[in-house]
Amino acid sequence: MQLGNWAVIDLETTGVNPANDAIIDVGYLQFENAKLVKKFNSLVHWEHKLPPFIKKLTGISQEMVDQAPKWHKVLPDVLELSNHDLIAHNSDFEESFLAEHLGKNVRYQDSLLFLGLLFPYVGQYKLESFIVHWQLAPNEVHRGFEDSLHLLQVMLVATLLTRQDSSLAAEFALVCKRYRLDGWWYFRFWSQPLEDVRAIAEALEFDLDKSVILAKEYLKKFWVSEETLNKSAEVKVWDANFSGENIKNILSDTENIKKIWPNYIFRQGQLDLSLRVGQSLKNNIHSLVQAPTGTGKTMGYLLPAALFALENRGPVLIATGTKALQAQAMQKDVPKLWELLGQMGVAPSALKVVQLIGSQNHFCELLFSQSTQEMAAPNLLNPRDDFSDNFSYALFEMIFWYNQTLGQNTKVLRTNFPQVLLKKITKLKELENDLKVDFRACIGSRCPLVKNCTYMTGLREAREAQLIIGNHALMFQWPGREGRPQSIIVDEAHRLEHEATSAFTIEVNQSELLQLTKAMSQLQGIGALFYLLAQSEEEKGDSTDTINHIRGETLKTASDLKEYFDVLISRIEILMKNRPRYQSIYWNEVPWWKGDQAPGEIEKSIYKHFEFTYMALLQYYELLLPYSVKFEPANLSDDQMMMAYGRFESFFSQISDMVDNLKICLTAPDDYSMVLRFHEKEGFSLEAGPINVGKIVHEKLLSTSAAVVMTSATLANMQGTIGVQGMEWATGHLYLPPEKRFKKPLFIAPLYDYGNRAKVFLCDDVPFHQDKEYVPTIMKKLIPMVEALEGKSLFLFSSRERFEKAREMLLDKLEGIIPVFVQGMGISVVEEFKRTGSGVLIGMELFGEGIDIPGDALQFVFIDKIPDLRMEKVVTDRREFFDRSFGNEFSEYYMAARARSLQQKLGRLLRTETDFGGAMIADPRIKSWKGKTSEKWNELMLPYKIERTGITEACQQIVEFIKKG
Repeated sequence: MQLGNWAVIDLETTGVNPANDAIIDVGYLQFENAKLVKKFNSLVHWEHKLPPFIKKLTGISQEMVDQAPKWHKVLPDVLELSNHDLIAHNSDFEESFLAEHLGKNVRYQDSLLFLGLLFPYVGQYKLESFIVHWQLAPNEVHRGFEDSLHLLQVMLVATLLTRQDSSLAAEFALVCKRYRLDGWWYFRFWSQPLEDVRAIAEALEFDLDKSVILAKEYLKKFWVSEETLNKSAEVKVWDANFSGENIKNILSDTENIKKIWPNYIFRQGQLDLSLRVGQSLKNNIHSLVQAPTGTGKTMGYLLPAALFALENRGPVLIATGTKALQAQAMQKDVPKLWELLGQMGVAPSALKVVQLIGSQNHFCELLFSQSTQEMAAPNLLNPRDDFSDNFSYALFEMIFWYNQTLGQNTKVLRTNFPQVLLKKITKLKELENDLKVDFRACIGSRCPLVKNCTYMTGLREAREAQLIIGNHALMFQWPGREGRPQSIIVDEAHRLEHEATSAFTIEVNQSELLQLTKAMSQLQGIGALFYLLAQSEEEKGDSTDTINHIRGETLKTASDLKEYFDVLISRIEILMKNRPRYQSIYWNEVPWWKGDQAPGEIEKSIYKHFEFTYMALLQYYELLLPYSVKFEPANLSDDQMMMAYGRFESFFSQISDMVDNLKICLTAPDDYSMVLRFHEKEGFSLEAGPINVGKIVHEKLLSTSAAVVMTSATLANMQGTIGVQGMEWATGHLYLPPEKRFKKPLFIAPLYDYGNRAKVFLCDDVPFHQDKEYVPTIMKKLIPMVEALEGKSLFLFSSRERFEKAREMLLDKLEGIIPVFVQGMGISVVEEFKRTGSGVLIGMELFGEGIDIPGDALQFVFIDKIPDLRMEKVVTDRREFFDRSFGNEFSEYYMAARARSLQQKLGRLLRTETDFGGAMIADPRIKSWKGKTSEKWNELMLPYKIERTGITEACQQIVEFIKKG
């Protein structure tokens, strides 16, 4: 298990493209086995001007590279690493810059794989995440030698920490040997004698034992903790009965609530929200509630939901907008709720709260067990010498092992799978998709591995829970064998149109078709049926003819499909690339056509080949249909047959879904918006999106539930005088009978004085966004303003190109005067901005929606454009439908949606009652707005008061307003 010659190396460069960028910093630690041979650290001369971003990221100044040795002086030290294993984090980067110098004389070893295999549950795999969370340093230095040193420290901690856990160590060693990774350099590093591990640490003067203790403390949070649930109830201050009077007594008792939440402030809006939620749940009525920022929305609905559930009135589903908000609810809001209930004599264990994740976000260990049988002992046909394949299977083996011990809310699912590894390893991406649970094919309690199944465990816990924390996608696609709770609270309801569209869009895409064809050609899935038939024979050989027939039809269908796909792929690409506005890096779409309406010969050919695909799969589906009902799980004799049954059911479900989806797409029903899309990397996708999304939400959610409360900070304008009709349609409320809804949505008054404490300017005297002068023009005005404000500014851009240009200008002009914080530059960039209190923060527009910066640290927000509705065909079709069916789509649907999106971003400005500040949107497109359009827009944006003026005057007024305080 000798390590041989190896070195940990890190480079800093002027950019990411080796063809145009250069190395400016090299650092490495060179070893022979466990002996430190050399430390090397050198800057490299560069004749050009350093980009401001690189100077900010690395701390390397222009003067430093001007005085540094040239590359030919540094190269001999780099060449000393020939015939070494080069250790780097995300080593593809180092390889891309060193390949021309070191060629094939080195072996690059990526520490991402090592850390991913040891810790597949941590979510973040940036080097800085390990450095900071394990308290090795306050942040990643982004210097060659220092980052090399920190990476080696991380590797040492990871090794000793996991070696100290005997069960984990035994499993890791077994997995690596089982999948032929025992010769992998990182396994040899991990397996070296502990005295050698400590010798390396001593050579670095690194306190390894102390760092292992700190890393263990951080990793504790991923394991099951009963401490909170076993906590006793506090002294009883309030009753726990479900009534409006009791809710009012609790939320009005500021003195006692402050004992557990010192910063609590009574808010009438929060009480109004709680009472409306309670009324809805009690009386089985659906409701819409706009609860502006600062209302205390989450606790406003959690309290009545908990009291309702505790009275055994049934579980309540809390559907958040995103999986991140699910996690926030479990980690932050639910513990606060337990604190409150403790003052009612209710112990945390009495209110069981479960986070539930949809079936397709879980991995099926049964499918994995069957697939590993194909990874049997090496033979001539299956030598098992492909590192990517072996690593992929080893990673899943470790994931299933960890999932037996991790806490239910921290298990490794598709939602928190190491995404960075999926991008690096094609086999891993295929396996990740193949192993997802399909609830229709799941054999449930009959599965031999059900005890450790994250999906079934989640369902079992949900059956016993009073509150279930889910998201919109889960709400729409609830597991088939389980009844969805009748009482539901939908947070972030302004996202429902998007989420319902995603849930109910029918899609046939190139990736899924190719994967299905590959499975058929390799007899995957169908091989499980052969096993079932053979094991069910009354006499040996009875099923041979049947199996041979199905095998022949499977291979023939796969061959036909491949032929059709080759034509489809080439002709769709030709069709799209001949369009005048073709985009090589984005999705391109054209309206889909029925067969007899194809506008040209190439379109007719595309339709015909989709039709051929449908007919081939339909015939194959009909061949397999009798066998899909032939076997009963209760009659299967052993685990192997159960495994085969689950595999075949999953395969047959894929065939069935594809046939159904192709049929709908080919018939192109009028109530769907049909498009053919193409992306150079992703291939083609044929999609049918529902036009009347409100009707679907009504049918799939409201009409099948007793009470659904939908709430958001942005449903319409402040009073609900404009924009509410579009939201009532999108949420299905327009289709409710009067007895199932309140007469009007509840619009809670804003807590903050937006009219007097926020100045919002809309400026159109700037170049158009596509103009290369847009960013220089606005920054010329904004940078002096930021200097006058002493920072305290947030910049949000809707395009990466504009973001990067503005970033360089801000860094060039302000760095050293006012600190500039950049999205992606460190895992705690927002917290650092807050602590500074006088900095500039810049990022992309979605980055802004998750930021909460109360107080004086943020007093100015810049947004580069009024958000657009994506100009997809489904949106155009919905606008036409809304106009025909309900009225003015322009103000009630189109402009209202854009206003809601802008208000989400402006919501970063005022986060407390004492906050104040200014905002600017620099959008030249509004020059074309007529008077009535501007009036409608201003009304939609209430409670914000929008002022239209030139950018120079806006800057002046913002400075004056903020300086006055």
